[in-house]
Amino acid sequence: MPNTVIYEVREYVLDANGETKEYIPATRFRVLSATGPLAIAFGPTDGFQRIESGLGISTIEPFKMVRIKDISGAQNTILVAYAGSDVADSRLTITGGQLGVLDPVGGESFSDIVTALQAVTAAMREDQQLRAPLTTFDGASYYQAVNTTTTVISAAANTGGFIIRWAGVQVQSGNGVAAVRLDDDEVLYALSNNTDMIANCGNIYVPAGVKVDLYSAAAANKAWLWGEAL
Repeated sequence: MPNTVIYEVREYVLDANGETKEYIPATRFRVLSATGPLAIAFGPTDGFQRIESGLGISTIEPFKMVRIKDISGAQNTILVAYAGSDVADSRLTITGGQLGVLDPVGGESFSDIVTALQAVTAAMREDQQLRAPLTTFDGASYYQAVNTTTTVISAAANTGGFIIRWAGVQVQSGNGVAAVRLDDDEVLYALSNNTDMIANCGNIYVPAGVKVDLYSAAAANKAWLWGEAL
């Protein structure tokens, strides 16, 4: 472009709150680096405007003079590029930090997304483990109730969840009820109606804070389970 610089880089070392003037014809001004905040003004009477390292300004008509001022209150080393037209630059420089990648929709950082995916993966693995077919009673304890109520785990003690690996209830003809209960609600239940009855279930996850107990209404009835606290 006629009457303007093609491309030129100049360095300035300003004292605290110091100011300098640069006489150079250009239409592009970019702060390549600075050790502190600064402000610039085009022309001898224009007011100063703050600008950050890495930012640039383009003008339609060439400017001939730039005033550069430190506003950090300390010595400031500033590197500025001037040009008469756009300058293509495919370089990527990361200094003293990490490259941050943001989700264009939610704005979360890449590390936040990775953390969330790791949490989902862990939850899926735990869910698969809890739902996997029962192959062993390792880690499980046996509980039963015969003509009584047996507390397997109280709501207060159930701080991490509980797994019922296998449970059963059995009643004999004319001898009432047997049940496996969660917070006093039956999840496995047998009621004698002049017949013998038996029922079983397994691999039930009980959330934290829920009481598990076994109930039997007669000596001929039985409720039992294998389970473990998480």
